[in-house]
Amino acid sequence: MGEAKKGVAERLREAYEGPGCTPMTIARTVGLEEPRCCERGCGVCLRRMLSALADMMDAEVAEAREASARDGMAVIAAAEGWPALRDGESVVKWVDRAWLPRPRYEGGEPVEVGGRAATLAGRVRSYRVSDSGGWVLFGCDDYDIVMGSRDTPVAPLPEDTQEDIDAEASLPPTAYCAQRGINLGDDPDREKATSAMVADLLRRQREVCEKGGAK
Repeated sequence: MGEAKKGVAERLREAYEGPGCTPMTIARTVGLEEPRCCERGCGVCLRRMLSALADMMDAEVAEAREASARDGMAVIAAAEGWPALRDGESVVKWVDRAWLPRPRYEGGEPVEVGGRAATLAGRVRSYRVSDSGGWVLFGCDDYDIVMGSRDTPVAPLPEDTQEDIDAEASLPPTAYCAQRGINLGDDPDREKATSAMVADLLRRQREVCEKGGAK
């Protein structure tokens, strides 16, 4: 194994603790541009050296942070069974490649669980995925989304109003649940649909009242 590369601070310490410490010896030891005027160095040369030294230290700190982040991501990837980082791959690109992509609205904001969308029935309750050698994202029709699939863009729905609640309260329970995207399970019955409808209407009514929308 080769000798570890010395950091900027260690090289600087060797320069000023060594014999015959001058701006010239510091520049040679640390790897800076040597003073152009004389061995002692004028104010212009010293400012140039200090600026270059600050840049070297900033670069070293940034490199150390990047290495620390990559080491942490490698530990997480190994523990969770995710793909390892590739050589030279940034942490941001690794996250985009290894993690499940999130659906987004037209404006670029990610779709949150519980959010409402104009072309979806009801609220987004979960994302369905299947692990068959890789991530598979399912659409609203339960068919998996593959490369080249096209879908209708979605946009956030306007907030509930008292008029919306009053109009939808007259729907049959099963129709209401279907329109609102409420999952009634594999064997729904009227009692379950009615309970789910009442609970959802009460929740919506509370939200409207809290915002001062109910008269």
